[in-house]
Amino acid sequence: MQKAKKPGVLGARGCRLRAVTLSLMVLGVIDAHGVMAATQPLASPEITGSLPLPEAPYDQRAFITRSGTEGFELAARLQEHGGIITKPVSWRVFRILTEPGSGDLVYEGTTPVADFVALPGDYRIDLEYGFAHYSRVITLDPERRQSIAFNLNVGGLRVLSRLAADVPVAFATSHRIFALSGTSRAHLVAEDAVPGDLLRLPAGRYRIESRLQPGNAVARAEVEVKAGMLSAVEIDHKAGIASFAIADDAKRSRAWHILSPSGQIAATLDGSSPAVVLAPGTYWVQAAAGANTITRSFTVSAGKHVQVTLSR
Repeated sequence: MQKAKKPGVLGARGCRLRAVTLSLMVLGVIDAHGVMAATQPLASPEITGSLPLPEAPYDQRAFITRSGTEGFELAARLQEHGGIITKPVSWRVFRILTEPGSGDLVYEGTTPVADFVALPGDYRIDLEYGFAHYSRVITLDPERRQSIAFNLNVGGLRVLSRLAADVPVAFATSHRIFALSGTSRAHLVAEDAVPGDLLRLPAGRYRIESRLQPGNAVARAEVEVKAGMLSAVEIDHKAGIASFAIADDAKRSRAWHILSPSGQIAATLDGSSPAVVLAPGTYWVQAAAGANTITRSFTVSAGKHVQVTLSR
């Protein structure tokens, strides 16, 4: 198995070849006189994974080479006619054997361009870029070197969550992203996404679920991710802040339980005077004070901060 080589320009190993021509949509072969002769394009097997079959799944050229120097030069782009991706792409290439489901891993690496020697035969090329997964079966003919640029149909998504409140408070944010279109429709495609990070997703529609923690504040939004474009989404939470303390015992750490009117746990906290982000409504707080449990009700309003002090 070959490992990734250091990223560089497109070119065959051992000899300098022409770069990938991105606009060509059919297989071409350079003859002995340097003239390209168009041949029939390869069959297009189905794509597996999270991406639908695009109209132009990849651009491909073949070059004549010496026996024993056959191989691949693999690259990817965000969209048709777009530039080659210069960020790392994860590649895994398997040589398909005669037995069903069998195959040898011949190349694995994370690099913008995968350039390696391979024996003639059939290969399955798997690649990942962000949350996009793509798989293709390609035939490598004898005395040929395949130069392929895959069109991934991928865009970027950046999500930020905001809480408008009269008292600033530190809180953690997590995002869950569900696909609303494509082959992954209704499935969770990303979980615990870090706010502000760039997520690379197959083009399509998505629902974003944002949670503020500690607490039960949840907000949702829908967005369309377009190939080759960055979509930025800011989600505003209509929630409030509640902080807690026990009179004459403000420095002692203890466990706090926040209950909804129906008795379900909305949050569990630790500390002497913790704070929580809650959806608007009425709640109960319970805290242990010595051998006793103190309980009190309180109300949370959107954008407001309420201080709840319990008495023994």
